[in-house]
Amino acid sequence: MRRESRQGGPQILHGAIVAGLDDLTREATGIVVGRVVGHVCRWNSERTMIHTYVTFAVRETLKGPKETRVTIRVVGGRIPGEEVRLSVSHQPQFNAGDEGIVFIDDDPRLHTSVVGSQQGFLRFERRGPNRTLVRDGFGRPISSVSSRNRLIVGRKRRMTADTLVSRVGQLVR
Repeated sequence: MRRESRQGGPQILHGAIVAGLDDLTREATGIVVGRVVGHVCRWNSERTMIHTYVTFAVRETLKGPKETRVTIRVVGGRIPGEEVRLSVSHQPQFNAGDEGIVFIDDDPRLHTSVVGSQQGFLRFERRGPNRTLVRDGFGRPISSVSSRNRLIVGRKRRMTADTLVSRVGQLVR
């Protein structure tokens, strides 16, 4: 694990180059705020790869066509009725009811449609009826966003989901 250098070089965490919000926003063809309402795992047509297709109920569209539901694709999953499972590092994991911002690249040639792999889903964490906080793709609590649009993690001060959604919306404009 390596953190960002004083010279501003890339930050590397768990073997992945850490993407900033501007990187995720620029690469995404769509960005939505939503909740996971279902998922299904399937083989590809050659039966050489397993993909999980995750459906989100969209609460807000920040970039791309406005839709009420979107389905994204990630590598890995467990095929129902078969003793076959594929686990791939740095792929986001989704559970029914998960909420957050997802950065989407809908290029069908890609194995995953989430920009930045696990970094492309920023998960919301409800804290009471009026406060929702955010965790990054590595599960770390986000405290703020730097002037260079890097997510800053920390436990003392926490960023709210509304603040993050607003920041991403500004980057889209």
